[in-house]
Amino acid sequence: MHADQIFIYVNDRRTSLADFLAMDKSKVVSVDASGCTALTSVDLPAAKTVYARGCTALTSVDLPAAEYVDARGCTALTSVDLPAAEYVDASGCTALTSVIDVGKNARGYDMFAIKLLGEWRVIAGCRNFNLADAHKHWGEGPRKHGAILVQVEEIAAEIEKREAAEKAVEAA
Repeated sequence: MHADQIFIYVNDRRTSLADFLAMDKSKVVSVDASGCTALTSVDLPAAKTVYARGCTALTSVDLPAAEYVDARGCTALTSVDLPAAEYVDASGCTALTSVIDVGKNARGYDMFAIKLLGEWRVIAGCRNFNLADAHKHWGEGPRKHGAILVQVEEIAAEIEKREAAEKAVEAA
């Protein structure tokens, strides 16, 4: 199938992949390319909303203004930098190095951490906490859950390890 026979939605209009690749990306505010296995990269400086669920060939995204990103199942995606993101779903992105994936938690939700707005966020199901709030949520009171707290500790240890490595690189 050719790029002119594959369709996605750009700014709420059905558009061929060929036309999308040729258009001025600075005018793109929203993209729904869910399931588009031919898309390999997304560089959209003004996009606020990006649906790329199941784009299995997607290897990179450059979305400095994106507030909402659904990248579930983008198995080739290796890194994300989403400084403005308020919501990101990167579950099933098995090649991501900027995500700490600890698998399913005891309640059956994918549990991972991702850095958003310069802060690590712990995400499981509908829960989205900074590290301190994750400790509090699963470690105290009626929602106390030892098995999930162990995963939070695993995430905390990995964050500490990555931040130490970053500081060592900066110092060199």
